[in-house]
Amino acid sequence: MRVLVINYAMDEAALALAWQARVVRALAVHCEQVVVLTAQKGAVAVPDNVRVEALPGRTGLPWLGKRLAMLRLTAQVCDALRHARFHAQQF
Repeated sequence: MRVLVINYAMDEAALALAWQARVVRALAVHCEQVVVLTAQKGAVAVPDNVRVEALPGRTGLPWLGKRLAMLRLTAQVCDALRHARFHAQQF
């Protein structure tokens, strides 16, 4: 099974969100491939079948930044879906 995870942080040093890395590692035990799109990529140890990609940051222009971020997110999700057939998605 291939799984796409979109989350806030893949960083074991994040105080409130370190559990997200543990969830991804638990999924990886049962999955052929796990692709993670995350807003914050930090120090995290993941198995070989996990690929972590950071989402684009802000541009500094609030009116343009949100639109660019959404376009970049859409492009990354489309790219991930194009390269692997996912069986489940978690949001």
